[in-house]
Amino acid sequence: MTPPLYRLALIDDHPLFLEALTQRIHQTDDMRVICTATDSETGFRESLEEQPDVVVIQIEIPGRGALALADDLAERLPAARVVFVGDFFSDVLLDEVLRLNAVGYLLTSESSESMIDALRSV
Repeated sequence: MTPPLYRLALIDDHPLFLEALTQRIHQTDDMRVICTATDSETGFRESLEEQPDVVVIQIEIPGRGALALADDLAERLPAARVVFVGDFFSDVLLDEVLRLNAVGYLLTSESSESMIDALRSV
């Protein structure tokens, strides 16, 4: 039996990170990146158009900001799960992540295998 295919949107202003994570995800059998964006406005539009299952958002994304973007996506795409990714974590971020009902917060210091495992778990 073929495992389900999870469709992901990646929103991060680091093209190298986007490219590397996209390539790593495409090595899996059960996930595909369906859109990428380097700013929040493009990420919002692409996510609305493509309807991903999971949206990975860099916590410091330029534009309206990651938290506002996640809030807007939750309103327009209630079935999509939001995962934040960043270089650091704090109690203030934890409060906001929980308020937005995000399903995860990944650190860029994690290995690609850890990120893949975490994305599968959401």
